Amino acid sequence: MMMNKIRVIFTIFVFTGVLTSCAIDGKKPQTFEIIGPAEGITPEEELVIKSKSTFIPVGAVSTLAEAKPAIVNVYPVFTIHKKESLYSAISRLYKISGYTRLIYDLSFGAPSPDQIDSRKKYTTKKEQEILPQIEYIYKESYPQIRVFEAGDVGGLALVVTDKPYPSWHALRIYDVPKGTLRDAVHDLAQTIGWSIEAERGYTARNYPIDNTFPIVIAPSDPKTTFTSLLSSFPAKARLHPNTRTATIVERVLPKQN
Repeated sequence: MMMNKIRVIFTIFVFTGVLTSCAIDGKKPQTFEIIGPAEGITPEEELVIKSKSTFIPVGAVSTLAEAKPAIVNVYPVFTIHKKESLYSAISRLYKISGYTRLIYDLSFGAPSPDQIDSRKKYTTKKEQEILPQIEYIYKESYPQIRVFEAGDVGGLALVVTDKPYPSWHALRIYDVPKGTLRDAVHDLAQTIGWSIEAERGYTARNYPIDNTFPIVIAPSDPKTTFTSLLSSFPAKARLHPNTRTATIVERVLPKQN
């Protein structure tokens, strides 16, 4: 007789635009395989997630077939089990929510979500927002982890990251278009009301982007926005606030151990 557990396979899409930047600095994509709930899980939470996908920290995304508004702070009581991975808990939350997308935006070298475990069992409190509570539990395992919502087409996306996005700015998801890095920079600048300088505004190498992928941006914070796109490439933006223009130049990537 089959075990009374629901087995679901989640596929994390990996975008070759990000793979291009991995190849530049010799960084190999992380891989992970797990992923299951701890013992004592309730019937409503029976979920075992298996994945042999390549995990790329930037651009890993799961998309609902049809976008709908997120259920903001109106969740049922949610239990995180002792030793349950962040990947498992967030995947369960995503399944019962109305988030448009689930996006992992982790730095290169960061632990994979399956390696970040809860150190105790915890049941969320209804009178408090759920995402800060989940973040608090997993900070014991990985202090840099953050879990928040960001504006998206059709609603809100659920973001898991370790990057210092400014919480005082409205954050949103921007889909980097297929094409080249030069094209993407121009499109991003236009999106936030900036532009790239007409003469010698782009002197970095023009890398191909073979597939679209999502990033987190802060439209009112150009530094954060351009860094979010360029951090995976050997390029950086020099900002000129008086003219709301930027120049894109080469950047030396840090050596990988």
